Amino acid sequence: MVGDAIKIETPQDDHDGPEPNVFCNVYDFIPGLNVVTRRCRSNWAIYHTGVQVHGLEFSFGGHADSSTGVFCAKPWSAKGCQFREQVPVGRTALDPIELRRLVAE
Repeated sequence: MVGDAIKIETPQDDHDGPEPNVFCNVYDFIPGLNVVTRRCRSNWAIYHTGVQVHGLEFSFGGHADSSTGVFCAKPWSAKGCQFREQVPVGRTALDPIELRRLVAE
């Protein structure tokens, strides 16, 4: 539901809290083009991202299934893309079942 929210605690500068369990996985969407633009010292590139939580990666976009929108996949497996980096986002207290229910809504 729109009223429900997925609460994510953001990392603190002191790093004394629990380790993050929510990550943003960044991919080069068109790896060859991105290499060329980086060689030209440009900050411009085309990326795909996915949010990794509880060992699953959630992304938005087209895929081979019969629907479009949010889908779930194995982390670091975006087809046609090249994995670039993983950025820690924070931590969620939701268990995997609660998370999937919220994403499905």
